[in-house]
Amino acid sequence: MTVDTYNYLAQNGPSTLEELPTDGVSAEDRMNGVHRLNASTTRSLPRIGQLYAIYYIKDKHDPTTVLEEWMDVNSHAVDAWSDQQIHKRIIDADSDFQAASKGLLGPFTEWTGNAGTSNDEADAGNECVFCGETVEYMRWHKEKECPVVGDGSE
Repeated sequence: MTVDTYNYLAQNGPSTLEELPTDGVSAEDRMNGVHRLNASTTRSLPRIGQLYAIYYIKDKHDPTTVLEEWMDVNSHAVDAWSDQQIHKRIIDADSDFQAASKGLLGPFTEWTGNAGTSNDEADAGNECVFCGETVEYMRWHKEKECPVVGDGSE
C-alpha cells in the first residue's frame, strides 16, 4: 500500500529500497512526493561495487539530510572517490543536490592541477578525478576516453 511507503519515510527519514515496508515505490507514491536519489550509473564500477538509491519525501526531507544518508549507505564509494567524483555523481543524478553537495564536501574545482586552462598541453601528467588515470589532455580524456564520464567514442 502506497501510504505505508510515505508514512514510513515520514517517520523514519530517507531510506533505501530494502528498508521500505513495501515491494517498491508506486506511481501513487511518486505523486505524493516520494522521490529517489540514485547516483548510480550504467557504466561498470568494478572498483566501487553497487550504489544504493535513497528514497525520500521532497517536501519533508532537506537535500543535506538525504545526501548524508546516501553517503552513509554508499560509504564504500565515498571512501574510494574524491570529493569531486562524489559531487559530479550527485549533481548528474539530481541537480537539486548541488548546494547540499558543496555544503557537505566543501568548495573545490572540477579538475585538479591546471584545471580551467585553455591549453590542453598544460594537463599532461594530471590525474583524472573521475577514473584516476594519468592523462595528457584532460578535456579530450573527459569527453572521449574516461571510463566514468566519457562517451567512449575515441
